[in-house]
Amino acid sequence: MRLSLFILSLIFSSGLLVGQDVTVIASGPNVVANGEAFYLKYQVNAQATKLVPPSFGDFDFLGGPSTSTMHSYSNVNGVAQNTVTYTYTYTLRAKKEGKFKLNPAIVTVGGKEYSSNSITIDVAKANQQSNQNQNTQNQTSGPPNISGNDLYLSVLVNRTNIFQGEYLVATVKLFSKVDLVDLGSYNPPTFNGFLKSEVEQKQLQLQKENVNGNIYNTVVIAQYILTPQKSGKLIIEPSEIECVIQYRVNSGRRSLMDEFFGRNVQRMTKKVRSSAVSVVVNPLPGNKPNDFNGTVGKFNLESSIDKNELMANEAITLTYTVKGKGNLELIDPFQIKFPHNFEVYDPKIINNVSTGINGSSGSKTFEYLVIPRHAGNYTIPEVKFSYFDLESKTYKQLSAQSYEISVAKGDGTNDVPVISGVEKEDLKYIGKDIRHIKTNASSFERTNGFIFGSSTYFLSFPAALLAFILIVFLRKNHIKKNSDIAGVKNKKAKKIAEKRLRVAHSYMNSSNSELFYDELLKAIWGYFSDKFNIPLADLSREKIIDKIKALNQSEDFVSEVNAIIDTCEFARYAPSESKGEMNFIYSKAVGIIGMSEKNLKQI
Repeated sequence: MRLSLFILSLIFSSGLLVGQDVTVIASGPNVVANGEAFYLKYQVNAQATKLVPPSFGDFDFLGGPSTSTMHSYSNVNGVAQNTVTYTYTYTLRAKKEGKFKLNPAIVTVGGKEYSSNSITIDVAKANQQSNQNQNTQNQTSGPPNISGNDLYLSVLVNRTNIFQGEYLVATVKLFSKVDLVDLGSYNPPTFNGFLKSEVEQKQLQLQKENVNGNIYNTVVIAQYILTPQKSGKLIIEPSEIECVIQYRVNSGRRSLMDEFFGRNVQRMTKKVRSSAVSVVVNPLPGNKPNDFNGTVGKFNLESSIDKNELMANEAITLTYTVKGKGNLELIDPFQIKFPHNFEVYDPKIINNVSTGINGSSGSKTFEYLVIPRHAGNYTIPEVKFSYFDLESKTYKQLSAQSYEISVAKGDGTNDVPVISGVEKEDLKYIGKDIRHIKTNASSFERTNGFIFGSSTYFLSFPAALLAFILIVFLRKNHIKKNSDIAGVKNKKAKKIAEKRLRVAHSYMNSSNSELFYDELLKAIWGYFSDKFNIPLADLSREKIIDKIKALNQSEDFVSEVNAIIDTCEFARYAPSESKGEMNFIYSKAVGIIGMSEKNLKQI
């Protein structure tokens, strides 16, 4: 029976393989230093029987391929999907400067060959100065001297000479040769004279870049889409950000435990400021069409009508849509000269515009609701729309066709007014909304009398008094319990810490090391903050140790607390992807909180 199930599963898996598209993705670093080792990876969504890598002649081959497998499961709208990714990793080392292309690898799956993408790797000169700085930092007893060449902030624009109304992209980017571990407060640039839209970023991510022959770790802080609202020379004012830098100091003693727990590691905060950037904005040419309202880009105009024949007092909908790329937000509703006996409502505006590093694109739609009041034949004139075309550097005018409307005589309700200011589907005839007064007499019934003077009336007084006394008593008791803030925090310290530990455990199971160590540190610091009633702003390792020693605790217990704080802080800034190591640190944290709860009962 088991053998049959196994054979069936193999057949089913083979069917899935045949039905899916096989993809091979090659990935590697964009930039490496000469002499630096790096990984070249090939990811395949099916198990390969053979993989032929490209020639590694421009690099030293150090080993590979090592293989790994990752399973992922998803369930979207009841459709389950199990995905397996096979990764083949080669270790290479750069041996000369320049840009080198690695041709596609050939992978054989199910008897068929598939090719990966090719990649290009930029090999730059090794940062000798950076290595010397690192050696100096290892020997120094104080903060290092960081120059503007080691750490700087820039506001980069994709163009500096544009037309009024044309967009540009401003990117705030940080360049670093030092050990950057965190970012503090950020002051964005000031964009006077520009209409600004910030591009949403999911996560800050470090990348290596070759800048004039030097390798920097870079991170994009923010990106903005800017549209100049006036011509002339416009200035983008400087931006500023706080950087937290980690460096090593010589404490006079070196040991493996010091390295592991990061006792020779210190941090410093340094503010960096960008330079101002100037942009030249050219005015648009003077021969502007009369209907031009400042729209710049590339567009087309579409229109439609829901019907051409109707009865008087029926509604029709006219739709005009502008599609394209440019400053769509500047397009206003069209001024259409409808026949004088048409009742016209304010148009409904539908924006379908997306903004990214390629500017604004999409569509803007105007829906006009109009109601002819009298029978006859009418013409809705054509609509014109003008814009400045950036490709030809000229004004262009688009037209939407005119419409002939035939209105027949209504059903005798031609003179009935219609409520204004509502949508088409909400229109109501006033004459049909009136409810007439009934002329026939209705029967009336006498009620049971008033509550005043009844037994219920007199019993309500003592009941209300008792309820008031009970509420006052419960309120005073609640205030008394909560007045002892320190006591409340002390009692809840373990419960809150356990809650955070459960969150950390979930991050560990999903192999999210960064969030795991963040939550673990919150659990430990939060526990001691609540246990000793120390505000988080004043919390430090020294205060925790002093509080523990004041309670005459053993040196072993003090050492355990010190060790777990060291371990978690080191792991926070140098996280390991090993699940086994995360599990070890998690167990230590759970153990120290349990031991603390047992030893500190006297608080």
